[in-house]
Amino acid sequence: MIEQLFEPDCVLHFGARSFTGLSEVRGMAERVNASYSKLTTEVHDIIEAGDRVVVRITHRATGAGPVRSRVGTHDGNGKTFEWDAVVIFRFKNGKVVEDWVTRDELGMLLSAGILHPN
Repeated sequence: MIEQLFEPDCVLHFGARSFTGLSEVRGMAERVNASYSKLTTEVHDIIEAGDRVVVRITHRATGAGPVRSRVGTHDGNGKTFEWDAVVIFRFKNGKVVEDWVTRDELGMLLSAGILHPN
């Protein structure tokens, strides 16, 4: 489905990292699939403005392997994760040409017990 959803020259901005083109999007999707045995998404809001769509979501997942974050890679196997995110999509010709993802990584790591509040 990646080819149906994304333009060939798309750019996905994920924190300080960016992924360009369908092969990098596919690689990112494969890493997500390897990290979680179960992943569900609840959509809270969808807001459209011109060629942009903003979506506010909550992900809930069960870890199945290493989970990457901006503070390192963690053993997520068997852990339960929950995090909120906001994604801004820019469309061209009915497909995503660019997106920006901001996720609550601190909440994600706290929910799984990887980090602990003081």
